[in-house]
Amino acid sequence: MKIGIKSTLIFLLVFSFLKTNGQNIIEEYQKAQKDSIRIGKLDSDFLKYIEKGYTLAKPENGKITSGVIVFLEDSGFENKNMSAKQMYSQANKAGFAVLSVSTEIPLDFFFSDNSIIDAHKTIKGAFEKNNLPNKNVFLIGVGLSGHRALKYVEYTKKARPKFPLNISGLIICDAPLDWVRQYNEGKRDKRINFDEGAVWEGSFSNYVLEKHLNGTPKSNLESYLDFSTYSYSDETDRHIQYLPGVSNPSLYGNCHTILVRKEKKNYYRQ
Repeated sequence: MKIGIKSTLIFLLVFSFLKTNGQNIIEEYQKAQKDSIRIGKLDSDFLKYIEKGYTLAKPENGKITSGVIVFLEDSGFENKNMSAKQMYSQANKAGFAVLSVSTEIPLDFFFSDNSIIDAHKTIKGAFEKNNLPNKNVFLIGVGLSGHRALKYVEYTKKARPKFPLNISGLIICDAPLDWVRQYNEGKRDKRINFDEGAVWEGSFSNYVLEKHLNGTPKSNLESYLDFSTYSYSDETDRHIQYLPGVSNPSLYGNCHTILVRKEKKNYYRQ
């Protein structure tokens, strides 16, 4: 892991305001304080740290009538894929503001509470600076960003920060819930060597899991169970209690929606 040399870049704050396709786009980012992070054993296995901050997409008229959608994903509005950009546009047309928040760690697993605290501080700052309504807030995530959303909810339920995000629901797709299963899947993908992308992902994820969870599921099962939102190997289902409206973890699938309406005391999933 390399540390950036020029201190002039450490605290440089990047702020921009754009209008495009019926949207107001606000970006506020801080240059990464470090250079790169190791994600594997090879000399080439490094990823650059990214800018920490947020992108906010608001309806062009500035009126947020439906609520706020929050993504915990890598920074840079222009680098998002087309489906993400369509989500921003469609949500704005429906009266939602869309907030995308990133820490400086690329492909952040939220191993450390420090990452989650950083994300929470960014969310708090974005809500306060832009007068976002703290009601009808939905967290949305696909894959690893879905995992981050689940870990964020778990952390806030435990820590009860002074700024509580009023979350009405979670929309999570293809997020890894069981990291014991995910580790074994990565190990299998490397062994069968069928798809280059799957081999890379399995090698990367297993390397960082072993590093941050201090071993493999075989050598340190408890660490993997404590990191998982839900694991088949965990007979206590220790973390389900932190997800509002979820009482039966066996109902989880690859894609699921959890909408919690506090006033009605019920929830819907699909």
